[in-house]
Amino acid sequence: MQLDSTVFVVDDDEAVRESIVMLLEADGFTVAAFSSAQAFLHAYKPDCPGCLVLDVSMPGMNGLELQQALIQKQHTIPVIFITGHGDVPMSVKAIRAGAIDFIEKPFNHDVLVSRIRDAISLDRQFREAEANRVVNAIHNYAESMVETITEPLLVLDDGLRVLTANRSFYKTFHISPPTSNAPDMSRQIEAILWNIPRLKAHMDAVIANKYELRDVEIAQDIENLGYKTLRFNACELWQPSLQPRRFLLTIEDITQKKRSEQQAQALLQSAPDAIVVVDENGCIKIINQRTESMFGYQSAELIGQPLEILVPDRYRQQHFQYREKFLQHPRSQAMSIVQDIYAKHKNGSEIPVDVSLSPFESTEGLLVVGAVRDVSEHKYIESELRRHRDHLEDLVAQRTADLQASNKELESYSYSIAHDLRAPLRAITSFSQILQEDAKDKLSADDLEHLNRVIVAGKKMAQLIDDILELSRITRKEIHFSSVNLSKISHDIVARLTQLHPDRNVRCQVQENLIVSGDARLLECALQNLLENAWKFTRGKTPASIEIGAVDKGEETQCYVKDNGIGFDMEYAEKLFRPFHRLHSAEDYDGTGVGLATVRRIIQRHGGRVWAQSELRQGATFYFTIPIKTSLT
Repeated sequence: MQLDSTVFVVDDDEAVRESIVMLLEADGFTVAAFSSAQAFLHAYKPDCPGCLVLDVSMPGMNGLELQQALIQKQHTIPVIFITGHGDVPMSVKAIRAGAIDFIEKPFNHDVLVSRIRDAISLDRQFREAEANRVVNAIHNYAESMVETITEPLLVLDDGLRVLTANRSFYKTFHISPPTSNAPDMSRQIEAILWNIPRLKAHMDAVIANKYELRDVEIAQDIENLGYKTLRFNACELWQPSLQPRRFLLTIEDITQKKRSEQQAQALLQSAPDAIVVVDENGCIKIINQRTESMFGYQSAELIGQPLEILVPDRYRQQHFQYREKFLQHPRSQAMSIVQDIYAKHKNGSEIPVDVSLSPFESTEGLLVVGAVRDVSEHKYIESELRRHRDHLEDLVAQRTADLQASNKELESYSYSIAHDLRAPLRAITSFSQILQEDAKDKLSADDLEHLNRVIVAGKKMAQLIDDILELSRITRKEIHFSSVNLSKISHDIVARLTQLHPDRNVRCQVQENLIVSGDARLLECALQNLLENAWKFTRGKTPASIEIGAVDKGEETQCYVKDNGIGFDMEYAEKLFRPFHRLHSAEDYDGTGVGLATVRRIIQRHGGRVWAQSELRQGATFYFTIPIKTSLT
């Protein structure tokens, strides 16, 4: 009789060992013999069914010690002791420790075989019970694990009957979980699932061991759910040799995810730029339709290809180095800020582009989204603008040169006219003064008065010619900017006026450290005119008061000259700065009416403004500004 178990014989007596082996093999047993306990322990594998026939008395390690060693290692093989009469107490001790039987020498053949068969049967029953216990433990563990999984999950048998459904399944499919008093919900679940034809076909194939179900997506109307897109996975839970067979089916509702993907895809396709998504190895994963039209490739020609397929040959090494550097510290950035970027069309031509990069982490690792914009038209417009700008600069240069030539001609003409006017004017004035001196005794008082008026008018005309020439010169003169101390200039002008008019009582207050950037000579001319006006129109005030100061206005420095003179009517304020316009009679206050026009021209050439505020007999304040971009205050 051939059995699927092994009888292990351990005896140091070779004759006894060989006789037992011969007897057992003759009865169809598979036998493995060992001369020592140590040899058996070295060779024994606990998953091998059978029994152990063990001599009690052996050198080195006796039978009882071997049995205890097996117990310590949790080996459960049945042990039958072979003992002499003197070894019976030890055998009894072994029985108490876990051995199943002992046989005294000389032993009966039939008794030995019968005891061994009983031991092997006992071992087989124990192993089957242990296997069932393990299977039940695994099943119970799986059942507990099922309840902890957040996605809908089912355990099915090979007839596609529902054995277990977790709470998430009932919640997702809007089914009330069964209670101890409620009917089994398996039929309702099966009716929902197998009303999905594709799922039923896939599960039939899984049960037939054709394949495992991996990420199968099915979209249709589902009872209790409406139109949904579900993802299914299924596999066999236990080994086919174990019965009954069990199958695990997991379900994931990806409806919202699919909707989001569709929306993202729609946005991707509607983007005005070419969108290229690459992985961290530089391989193209996703493109949009704009990419196809811009580069002349079909989607299948680009997906999976290295990004360098879109990079001109002359830039590939540089691009590879840039990509490696970017992946070390990925962040959103525009590549075109660094340099001009060119991409390569399928036909080999180069396209000027702007590229913006945005990295993000995905389930597939780091991905980089590149937005690529064709800037060919922009480059063309830039080129045209540059060409027009260069042309305009040439025109401006030419016209500037023409204007400078015209100004020089005008200046020469002005000085020529002034010279031609001065000559007869000097003759009139000079001869009138001679006549006045030589004939004053012969002329009446009226004649002398008329002659005096001719002299005064001639001098006034000469001054007017000088003022007009100065105004013309200021208009044309090139400005040289430097640091100008308006406080010092004001002190010098006041000192000269005081020396010229020692009889005047004028209190002058000058703000110190009033520094601006401008043309020193022109600003001195402006202050000269303003302070002379203030000095002139405070005549008759005792004491007269003049104040020079400035206020920082953020973008400009606002300077002022304030006096307590006769003032003027604000209705005529604009006329003050026009050439030859006067608000007071020449008999009362001398002047040509050109001084304030000169002030305005100087300030305008500095980029500033000039204005005045006053009330009759309440003094006047004249303001002018110097922009901060040229101001040093």
